[in-house]
Amino acid sequence: MTNFCIIFAKTFVQESHMEMPKHFFKKRYLIQSVLFIVLFSIIYMTVYQPFSKTAWFGLHPTRTFLVTLLFYAIAIGTLILSKLIMYHWQKRHSFTVQAALLWLAAEFVLIALEYIALTDIFNMRQQTISPQLILNTSLSVTLILAIPYIIMVLWADNREKSEELEAMYLSRNVKNDKVNSLVYLCDYNDSLKLSIDEKDILFVESQDNYVQVHYLLDGAHHHYLLRCRTYEVERQLAGTSLVRCHRSYLVNVNHIHQFTQEHGKTYVIVKVHDNIFRIPVSKTYYKSLTSQMTK
Repeated sequence: MTNFCIIFAKTFVQESHMEMPKHFFKKRYLIQSVLFIVLFSIIYMTVYQPFSKTAWFGLHPTRTFLVTLLFYAIAIGTLILSKLIMYHWQKRHSFTVQAALLWLAAEFVLIALEYIALTDIFNMRQQTISPQLILNTSLSVTLILAIPYIIMVLWADNREKSEELEAMYLSRNVKNDKVNSLVYLCDYNDSLKLSIDEKDILFVESQDNYVQVHYLLDGAHHHYLLRCRTYEVERQLAGTSLVRCHRSYLVNVNHIHQFTQEHGKTYVIVKVHDNIFRIPVSKTYYKSLTSQMTK
């Protein structure tokens, strides 16, 4: 048992210094995490409230309902603010598992304090601040937040691993006779993450301090999230058929199906079977794009 604890502790220390899954910081993920927590908390509180001596939230009477709404508004505001700060912070700093755990623990504490403060201010259920109230509130908030976070982190990690496996499979199955058309994409640490035939890349989409590389694998559309700035990817793809068409996009001219105009704006259409991607073309890059297509 002692050996198991030592091994577990060593593993946790090693894992805690690893970087968080990159999908954890995507805008869509952060928005979904807040919505998931709100939904889960409503279900949890509905089940938990009848069995708790310290839980006062509910729909009746009106005063309780209004204070419950106030608590939800403050708690959701706290989560949104936390996610905004986290999102902008990770653009310039590496976010380890340890740092993320401390960040989330701070969320737990802050929301628990908000609940305790409202209990005291509005004297809900004629309760006073007591060790039992603090303990019950802390446990409830931890469960409400921790369970959704664990599910979402596992999803983010699984998505990242799936993309890495797809990229690895792609790299290993590139034929030797195509070596001259291979492009090698590295992350911000100059670590090779993706080696791919130039003609298989569809387009590259900027996502803040990441880029999403859209490519073909066995004729199907796949994508890989690479931690790298767009200008760095543009540098790595210099001399290929991928050209900047917008400040947030590079497109493979060999995959452009057509140009289209909508509301005075220009787009190129990239088609992959039933999937149609509309990629914006800005005036700044229009000439260089069209000149590349005529070569």
